[in-house]
Amino acid sequence: MDASVIRDSGARTPLPPFTGEHDQLRETIARWVRTEVVPHVDEWEETTFPDAIVRRMGELGFLGLSVPEAYGGQGGDYFTNLVLAEEMGRSGCGGLLMGLSVHTDMVIPPLLE
Repeated sequence: MDASVIRDSGARTPLPPFTGEHDQLRETIARWVRTEVVPHVDEWEETTFPDAIVRRMGELGFLGLSVPEAYGGQGGDYFTNLVLAEEMGRSGCGGLLMGLSVHTDMVIPPLLE
């Protein structure tokens, strides 16, 4: 998939509910998606994404963005997960986005209850 598919988030005034912190996170994730995901999208959509990419997301803290720090997460709010989903959605890699969304928005919240 061509990297031009990803729209540059660009500089903008943060709009509620997003803050400058969310925008910094967005830039970090967008950069990672462009370099580590987009070059492999076609292959991963035809086969499967490698386990290593999920491990890497964990190393970068992307899998626990809204998990409290007391449990090893980043301590962000719900909107940090939304930023991740938006930027991953721009990658065109639906399988990885769906797997990630199940983890962040369906599995983690009940475990934290």
